[in-house]
Amino acid sequence: MKIPKRLMRHQVTIRRVVGEGSTGPILGDPETVRAHVEDGVTRVITGVDGQQETSTGLVILDPGLPPGPRSTIITPTREAIVLAVEVKDHPDAPSHLVVRIQ
Repeated sequence: MKIPKRLMRHQVTIRRVVGEGSTGPILGDPETVRAHVEDGVTRVITGVDGQQETSTGLVILDPGLPPGPRSTIITPTREAIVLAVEVKDHPDAPSHLVVRIQ
């Protein structure tokens, strides 16, 4: 089951990390997808490196589009870094990803 399109009213651009260079992550080509964006949702999370970080927003995506940590998401209001991705899969609700951004 997918989230209805009327609830995914934003468009975001995702640039996934495809490698590492001498100056940091190398980002792939931009991909624009439908999403639901919420800014101002603050939460302390544990990042992929085990450190606690503060997420200041979230993006909800369809499950087939997982961006990895440190990927870039460009929302209608800002450019953000992906801190964590949570898979939400329940038999009675649409499957989706909750992407915590900084």
